[in-house]
Amino acid sequence: MTVDPEGGIDLTAEIDLQGANPDTVTIVGLFYDVQGRFRGAISSFKQNPAATVAMSAGTISIRTPPSLQGQQVDSHKIVVLDGFI
Repeated sequence: MTVDPEGGIDLTAEIDLQGANPDTVTIVGLFYDVQGRFRGAISSFKQNPAATVAMSAGTISIRTPPSLQGQQVDSHKIVVLDGFI
């Protein structure tokens, strides 16, 4: 995860599907600030994925002014779903 307070967020991940063989996978990145508050999400989907799925996505819509240090995005979770959302 790369965060720029005025430029947005970029997330790159490679997920091992651990033997699952879905037709479509949706990957959702959830972003949180220092206090654990949800700040936004990005998603990507892949059809007919292999054993691992690579994701690279970003958004400029999740931005916080640099002066609000306690509200900057500092952590994320990745959720992998079988199918579309």
